[in-house]
Amino acid sequence: MKRSATADDAGLVRSAVEQIRGRPLACAVALFALGIWAGAKYDLPLAWAFGAVAIGALFFIALLMRGSRGAAILILILAAFAGGFAYSVSQIKRAGDICTFDRTARTFEGVVVGEPHHWGDRQAMPVDLRACVNPATGERPAARGRLWLTCVSRQPLERGDLVRFTAVIATAREATNPGEVTRGPALQAAGLSALAYVGDERLLQRLGRARLGPVERAGIAFREHVSRIMRESMPGPYPEVLGALLGSIVFGAKAHPLPPEIMDAFRRAGVVHVLVVSGTQISLLFGIVYAPGAIALYLRRRRRDAWAGDRGWVAPVPAHASLGLVLALIALYALFTEGGRPVARAAIMGGVVALGLMLRQTPRIADHHALEFDRYTILAVAALALLVARPEALFDIGLQLSLAAVLGIVYLAPKLMRWLHALPGWLAVTISATVSAQLAVLPVMAWHFRYVSPVGFAANLVVIPMAGLLLATGIAVCLLGSVSVPLATLVNYVNAPLLLAAVRVAYVMSRLPWATVRAEVMSPWPVLAYYGALVVLPAVVDRWWRRRRRAQEEAPLA
Repeated sequence: MKRSATADDAGLVRSAVEQIRGRPLACAVALFALGIWAGAKYDLPLAWAFGAVAIGALFFIALLMRGSRGAAILILILAAFAGGFAYSVSQIKRAGDICTFDRTARTFEGVVVGEPHHWGDRQAMPVDLRACVNPATGERPAARGRLWLTCVSRQPLERGDLVRFTAVIATAREATNPGEVTRGPALQAAGLSALAYVGDERLLQRLGRARLGPVERAGIAFREHVSRIMRESMPGPYPEVLGALLGSIVFGAKAHPLPPEIMDAFRRAGVVHVLVVSGTQISLLFGIVYAPGAIALYLRRRRRDAWAGDRGWVAPVPAHASLGLVLALIALYALFTEGGRPVARAAIMGGVVALGLMLRQTPRIADHHALEFDRYTILAVAALALLVARPEALFDIGLQLSLAAVLGIVYLAPKLMRWLHALPGWLAVTISATVSAQLAVLPVMAWHFRYVSPVGFAANLVVIPMAGLLLATGIAVCLLGSVSVPLATLVNYVNAPLLLAAVRVAYVMSRLPWATVRAEVMSPWPVLAYYGALVVLPAVVDRWWRRRRRAQEEAPLA
């Protein structure tokens, strides 16, 4: 038995090494990200980074021409230096960037790009800067960046207003007191670079409506149209609140602001992500649109033989129509919602997955190029596209949460589904995906926000399926309401009880004494140890479980 166990351990190590060697692009992207981190931490000079990339490229060409195996190792090293070089280039400051202004009072002009939050005589809203105005000389040099503006003003502002204000631009300070949470990560996740406060309403002036592009005007008109339909078609005693909640699930809480107590309940219960346009909505939209094509493929496969090869069955034509529709809807969804960077990241990932599936399901292309659908490689391509376009995105909390959740689902969910084989398929998938994602994002939440939500495991098992159904019915309400509001009201008779149930689940879970737990993680080593254990322990347990299962199946034969 000892020899068998040792052989199994050696086989586990060999299997891990082969899986890493079989995904060179994923390894290169990981080293590219490592180079970005090193460039940010050690402030790599631009000239040194460019020199290292240039010299490494020359060596790579020389080794490639000689047919040396060292070219593969050199390309990985080159990817790391390329990441540092890309980060150094991205940090070159341009005149007018929001980070170039010192802490002195200046007059700015900008556009309100989000729905203002009102309480008392104060308002808070995101503002895109347009210019830094010098009242004495009339000069208007360009200003770039998005900040969170809090002001005292009795004049209500709206999304799309052009405003002029005088304030001091400041970044979020680090937490210095015990129990205090740094606001910087939360602002960064929302795409905000700085804060500004106007304490005197005489220092803020509304200049009128800003000149918006056709896409922005169409987006604002679309969101206002949807808000009106959801309010007018929602039955029951709380049409405004339930309409806003349905709109938040479909298009995000920025487009449909909710009462603070509801947002706080969803946040404490660990299910606030269903109210923020991000990967959750893109994934649900992908599944809703792709499901009919997948069902059609299944029925077509049963009726006649499909093309088959060494890699197994490849889907015929109906999947292409579904995937094309997925690409179109994801693009429109990203344009018309106010998700910002999170929805852009999710849209890119969804687009890459759809293109990969489309190529994989084209027999001629898949057969000629021997395409294999590898989830890690698809995820690496999406991450590379995001990091090349904006290297500093590596430090965005939204991207870290998205990557951690997807990697957790890709790596852990298949193992959990094998262990839960006795349950119905849909229940095993729901539990596996939810638990995998929650386990993967725990260290990121603890590192950035200093708290974790243990009830999120149970709350997500209930709320996520409801959110998926509400997303589909919410889109149906938008389409039917454009034709006839009474038709949309019929659908909302189903939505209203589901929305109330989701709110009740969030309230019950958020009021538990251990709904949120403080997690002070001050060093990266516990995070690395956690992820190491999350990789190794499930692999060991899964290998033991499969060996035990195989022994049980072979026992009757013996």
